Amino acid sequence: MPFAHLPASATTCELVSRNGNSFKSFDGSRMEFPRELGASDAVLDGEIVCLDETGKSQFNELLFRRGEPRFFAFDVLWCEGADLRFDGLLERNRKLRALVPPRGERLLYCDHIERQGEELFRLACENDLEGTVAKPKNSP
Repeated sequence: MPFAHLPASATTCELVSRNGNSFKSFDGSRMEFPRELGASDAVLDGEIVCLDETGKSQFNELLFRRGEPRFFAFDVLWCEGADLRFDGLLERNRKLRALVPPRGERLLYCDHIERQGEELFRLACENDLEGTVAKPKNSP
């Protein structure tokens, strides 16, 4: 899951993998994310995906750069000079929802589900989806 760092007053962002590797091959997306975000300096946690016509993520489309990449943001770790990593997840979700447009072109808010995580995971497997992210709701 990559991190998107959108530096202050920049027109681009840096996409970084969990291992610290930069994704330099998503230049078009890098130009779109900052315009859609309601902040000038932020670090987001999320996933880059390519969606098919039904809205389902297709890993091969992403792998071979055939689709339009989108960044689904599910956490905000830093915003406008504030380190948010020690705030609870629900508070960070509230802040993220205010930053990400409801219907962005390439930057999308990934909502959370508070209960039924095992059921959600089962449905993700049944529908051949990429997976789920689970975090305790009050955890930093």
